[in-house]
Amino acid sequence: MRQTVSITYMSGPLDGKTLSWEVPSDSKAMTIVIGRSQGAHINIEYDQQVSRTHAHLICELSSGRCVLVDKNSRNGTFIGFRNDKVAAEQPHEIAPNTLFRVGRTWLRFDGIQSGSNLEALDEDGA
Repeated sequence: MRQTVSITYMSGPLDGKTLSWEVPSDSKAMTIVIGRSQGAHINIEYDQQVSRTHAHLICELSSGRCVLVDKNSRNGTFIGFRNDKVAAEQPHEIAPNTLFRVGRTWLRFDGIQSGSNLEALDEDGA
């Protein structure tokens, strides 16, 4: 069964855009890189508060568990509206539909979807 991981921009010039990545069938875990670098899966080059490699979202596919890891960013990574700071290099479990902030940009972890939920997604995940 095909699975995807998706994240939606919740602020900034890309507000409302959803990015999705198909999970390789032979994968045990998937890492999504968030930052300003060109190689980041989630490129937030417009936000100068975001580090080049700001955070990683790591999903363990067998358990469906995902964690957010701040990669020693200068300005931190925060979960929810209470702005709970994610300690650098310490995995913080994140549930589907959770909002988080890197720099000044809010994102929503939509979760891991599988099966018929994917029919509505186009190639860009929108």
